[in-house]
Amino acid sequence: MGLGNKVGNAVGNVKSRMRRKRVSGFTLVELMVVIAMIAALCAVLIPTLFDYIERANETADISNMHNIINAVNREFMLNENNELFNCCWGVSKGHEDNKDFGYIYVDDDEVRVSNALLAQLLEEQGYIKKASAPDRKRGNVEPSYYYRRGSRLRCQASRKWCRYQISFRKDDTYGGIWWGVTCASKGTTSSDSKGTIRVDAYDPVTTEDVAKRVGVAAYDRPLGGQE
Repeated sequence: MGLGNKVGNAVGNVKSRMRRKRVSGFTLVELMVVIAMIAALCAVLIPTLFDYIERANETADISNMHNIINAVNREFMLNENNELFNCCWGVSKGHEDNKDFGYIYVDDDEVRVSNALLAQLLEEQGYIKKASAPDRKRGNVEPSYYYRRGSRLRCQASRKWCRYQISFRKDDTYGGIWWGVTCASKGTTSSDSKGTIRVDAYDPVTTEDVAKRVGVAAYDRPLGGQE
């Protein structure tokens, strides 16, 4: 076999391998079709996944509300501790309903309670951790009533509600505790990053729904305790 034939055979082998590689690979059109199919699947599945996550977060909030109510009820029944109802704001003009009143306010990064005893109870139960300093510069609030990130208790839902408050009163008629819940959506706010306080109106529809799920009364009041 001459040199020319050898070179020709070698070139032919290379071309044959290149043709086989081209046949076994994906074309640009095929890749675009696959990418489009993946994008379509993501568009369908991701919203469903987020819905499941949000439902789980709502369930976690409802469970926390139940557990907190049970913890306070247990403390009251076992020890008959009336100090649970002493709201830190005291009875003053415009806040007359602070008498025999308590609350636990919960948003996504802060928990506020009505007095130190209630804070201690929730801390012992593992729900909250004491903050070293208040998040906001407000002279009329005790720093020990602030509990921040790192606490197990926080508002996990974000769509139907983004903060909630559990309120309770001593019920002399039945010798127990009256409970109510209030929820707010993202349409309202309690404060911004600079500490500016704004009106925190409640969401009546969501409040009614959550109250039924928790088994307490829907409480039509602003959130954030007595501020």
